[in-house]
Amino acid sequence: MNSKQSLHSRVSTLNADVSNDTTVDVEVTTSNTYSVTIQNKYVARDFLSVLRRLMREASAQRVVVLSDKNVGKIIAKHMIKEMEEDGLQVDAFFMPVGERSKSTDMLVTLWKQLKETGIERRSLILGIGGGVVCDIAGLVAATYLRGLPYMLVPTSLMAQVDAAIGGKVGADFLSTKNWIGSFYHPIGVTMFTEHLNSLSDEEFSNGMAELIKVGAIMGSTLWDNLEGMSTPSLRNDLPTLTRLIQTGFTAKLNFLAPDPFEVSSLDRELNFGHCLGHAIEAASDFELRHGFAVAIGMAMALRIGYAKGISDKSLLYAMEVRLKAHNLPTVLPISLIEDSWSGVEDLRKVRNGALRMAIPSTPGKTVFINDVTFSEFKKAASYV
Repeated sequence: MNSKQSLHSRVSTLNADVSNDTTVDVEVTTSNTYSVTIQNKYVARDFLSVLRRLMREASAQRVVVLSDKNVGKIIAKHMIKEMEEDGLQVDAFFMPVGERSKSTDMLVTLWKQLKETGIERRSLILGIGGGVVCDIAGLVAATYLRGLPYMLVPTSLMAQVDAAIGGKVGADFLSTKNWIGSFYHPIGVTMFTEHLNSLSDEEFSNGMAELIKVGAIMGSTLWDNLEGMSTPSLRNDLPTLTRLIQTGFTAKLNFLAPDPFEVSSLDRELNFGHCLGHAIEAASDFELRHGFAVAIGMAMALRIGYAKGISDKSLLYAMEVRLKAHNLPTVLPISLIEDSWSGVEDLRKVRNGALRMAIPSTPGKTVFINDVTFSEFKKAASYV
């Protein structure tokens, strides 16, 4: 299954008569088109064919693999061996596992390693791993030597439905999620659902939070299909899981397509659960997984929506049922309330002064509220 994201381009001279007193205007629009492909099984021959094609299109002569130490042992090292056997020059760097690697310190470390290894412009960054790897690989590619082409092989459910999709790359900074980053699209994303077999149930559930989020804002088929599903049932049904992932990332691309660089508006349906979730995640010192924080953020947003008459109580109940089916939390621990609220203050700065919280009124229809008070936030921390 395949989906494409396109940003169309046009360059035209609006006034071509050049003289000493004439202003020449040239309109420039950038372009980016790439494929996102999902397959059940990884087949080395097929993957190498795609990789070599992308390398030719990018005039790349060398592959730089970025992964973490867990994925490196389980998946990346086998893929690197096959690349080298196919005659490719490959350099590999393995980061420590976890959100703490999604930092500006890690960014500097990787820049240094790339420079010392002699990585030059004709190189392709290949990120193989979960959400942290996808974000850092994209940010390294965006910034090293003013930009290298990069490809992603997301190996976690979180990465397949979210981190590898949409071209947002970033690092955490001063205890704030994604404070440093860019919009920088890969030249290709290829994912294999069999890689999810290596995940723990907790990590699988972490990714389900993002799929449930997309279902709530998309509505219709995806939201309905998630009813009655649990982590064990999905892990034993690869065809259904593959279909859900494909539906989820295609929906995300469709949500992003009208304004992929967030130029016209900061109102994003995809921010449902994230306005509060990012603050909660940072307040836990990133001990709480991203999807778990987003799950709490979604439940809190719907409680706020119910209190304001935006969301029906049945939607809040349906959300809690879906989250609990995957052992995802719905209540913010009391110990995190104050620090999470401080993080919300930082998010206002990212969103130009107003929180603009996304709250589904019904599945498939989202309302944006300008702000939330501390009293509303604290009351929404637990089920009332």
